[in-house]
Amino acid sequence: MSFKDFLKSMISSYFVIVTLINVSTYVLGSIYRPEELFGYEAFLSPLIYGALGILPVCVMYSKKELTLKQVIFRKILQLILLEVLLIGFGFGYNRFTVDNMKLIISFGLSVFVIFILVHIISWVLDLQQARQMTMDLLSYQSQSEE
Repeated sequence: MSFKDFLKSMISSYFVIVTLINVSTYVLGSIYRPEELFGYEAFLSPLIYGALGILPVCVMYSKKELTLKQVIFRKILQLILLEVLLIGFGFGYNRFTVDNMKLIISFGLSVFVIFILVHIISWVLDLQQARQMTMDLLSYQSQSEE
């Protein structure tokens, strides 16, 4: 994969991540802290988390085609880095208390769900693009034969 294609993929993933973070923030906030209100600065939070969430994607970059074993290893590494980075940034190490454990576990679970959903959505988008390219190629081939 060229770096340009990799960058396009990262940008696409960023917007999917930010959207899913908004949904997750609403759900977790409604469950654990429904009484809290936010100011306009809260709109920056998903953008920052999205930017942090895209950083571990860099472990997937390779100029050569990866083997299945390498892809699986790098995906697991990516998930671990993502969890550590986001939980560390979101809670800091001084807020790891028994009172916050349910919220931290829920947050970690939501990061995992978002990770899976981003991959599913990206796969569906890639599949649609591949089908369109196949149809364009078939159309081009049929025009060439005439």
